[in-house]
Amino acid sequence: MVCRARTGLGATDGGFLWTGLDGWRRFGCSCYFTSSEAKTWSEGRRECTEGKGSDLVVINSREEQDFVSGLMEHDEFWIGLRTTGNKPVFKWEWVDESPLTETFWAGLSVPPTELYVAAYSDRQGKLTQSKYDGGGAKRFICEK
Repeated sequence: MVCRARTGLGATDGGFLWTGLDGWRRFGCSCYFTSSEAKTWSEGRRECTEGKGSDLVVINSREEQDFVSGLMEHDEFWIGLRTTGNKPVFKWEWVDESPLTETFWAGLSVPPTELYVAAYSDRQGKLTQSKYDGGGAKRFICEK
């Protein structure tokens, strides 16, 4: 992955162009890939990890959430949020094993009893979660 300054292109990605990563967009220190093909949560994660050397997106800040929301185009996407634990105690955890601690979600109301979470960008550009068992096919976002 190579980063070089753009010149004369009206850069909108912080003035940098990532080369060698077709279909990836840069934000901060990470690059993001938005799939065009719908897959289950597990298949999407496998595509990220094995096919792209990345993982499903882990959202760590309000700024990153705003960026990811813009990638979603008001549609639902798999993200790297899942539940861990055993009945009756479940908790939310990101695929990098960090706990869900941020409270900047538009509607973080789904209790951690479902397996995975799909997020979508509402008309105001805020991320809202939807609960799924991971069996449905959705597009997904990878991060590296």
